[in-house]
Amino acid sequence: MIQEWLKKSESIPRKHGLYRMEAILEALGNPERGLKSIHIAGTNGKGSTAAMMTAFAKAHGLRVGTFTSPHMDSIRERIQLDGVPLGEEPFWQAVSVVKEVESRLFEE
Repeated sequence: MIQEWLKKSESIPRKHGLYRMEAILEALGNPERGLKSIHIAGTNGKGSTAAMMTAFAKAHGLRVGTFTSPHMDSIRERIQLDGVPLGEEPFWQAVSVVKEVESRLFEE
């Protein structure tokens, strides 16, 4: 059921902007504000740059979370902790929480 919601959610045309994401993050207590982050943008080389930054940070004893898109085989590849994709259970638990909040905020 959650997997179906996720696929459907990705295919729904939405207005550009961050309104929905900002509302969901606010409802979750803005957990992103407690993180130090690097945003890698551009046309080419983002995956390689993220991999190098992960290796560099890990070599200096830091814990590293990475989000990339799109995925190659499994959607869980998009979210990694110290270079390892999130496990099945934690991934689907997180998706379930976001689904519940999004459904509550944006009944469509």
